[in-house]
Amino acid sequence: MDCDLCTAASCPADRCGLSVEMASDCNGLVDAAEVAVDECVEPADLAPSGSVALCSTVPKGKSRVVRVRSDDWAWQRTVKCSDEEAGNVVVLTLHCETP
Repeated sequence: MDCDLCTAASCPADRCGLSVEMASDCNGLVDAAEVAVDECVEPADLAPSGSVALCSTVPKGKSRVVRVRSDDWAWQRTVKCSDEEAGNVVVLTLHCETP
C-alpha cells in the first residue's frame, strides 16, 4: 500500500493519487460502502456526503480499476494516470441518482 506517498492535493511525479467521494444524493440509500483498487480492499469505508483518500496509487501510464460496493449499490471506474495528471490526485465522484 502507498498510504504515505500522496497528500490531499499532490503525489510524486511518477504516479496519481486517488480520492473517492460519494454525493449527497446517496443519503438514505447507502449506509457505507467498501472501496477496492484492483483486488486490494482499502482500509477505510466510504459514506454518503463523504470522501476518502485511497492508499493505492496509479503509476504514470498505467490504469487501475476502482470498485465501490454497498449492500444495494456498486460502482466501477477505470482510472488511468496520464502524463498530464501525474503528480496529482484524481477525484472520483459517485452518485446514487434514481430514475
